[in-house]
Parts: sequence; C-alpha cells; structure tokens
Amino acid sequence: SYNQLVKSQVLEYFETGRSIDGFSQPQEYFVPESINAKTVASSTTIYEIQSWIDSAQAEKSWLIIVWHDFVSGEPVKDTEYNVAMFEEILEYINERKIRVAPYSSVYKHLKSLKR
Repeated sequence: SYNQLVKSQVLEYFETGRSIDGFSQPQEYFVPESINAKTVASSTTIYEIQSWIDSAQAEKSWLIIVWHDFVSGEPVKDTEYNVAMFEEILEYINERKIRVAPYSSVYKHLKSLKR
C-alpha cells in the first residue's frame, strides 16, 4: 500500500513519486512524494478520458494520464489501448489548445509555486 513508509522511501531515493489513485493533481495540493495520476485500461472509453480532460481544464489542475501499450487492433491485455482511440484523444486535446508538457517541466513549475 502507498502509506507513509513508502512515501518516505520515495523521497529518500527520488525527487517525486507518482501514484495511480485516479485523481488529477490540483496545483494547491502538491505533495512531491505522492503526485496523482489516472491510468488508462483497455476498457477506458474515449468519453471517460475526455471527461478527465474537461474536469482538469475546468479545475486548472495537472492531469497525468498513463497509457502502457498501444496496439493497432483490438486490445487483448488490460494494459493495451487502441492507437486510433489514442489519436482521437490527441485530436481532442489539440482542438481545445490544451497545453501538454513533460512531467519534469510541470513538476518544476509547481515546485516553484510552492515557495
């Protein structure tokens, strides 16, 4: 489980730790050892992901979406996601002109706000 012992171990060896507890990351709640993320499974619909994006945009929160494997056909494993569906998500983000940035850049930005 992701308890205080795990969090302290994370900070002993790493600058940040990312959980998969299914939350977006509000800017005002920034805990380096427990950065929130949402994980996509093969059963996650485009509409679900779009709703995550819409909510994060409305809340002005940092949304980390984690995909694992992309396949051109029907996903067989829970960690696989169809490439065409992924491309639809990218189009959705692009149409709304949502800024996409690497984890390290957003982390540095949020860290600077916390000072």
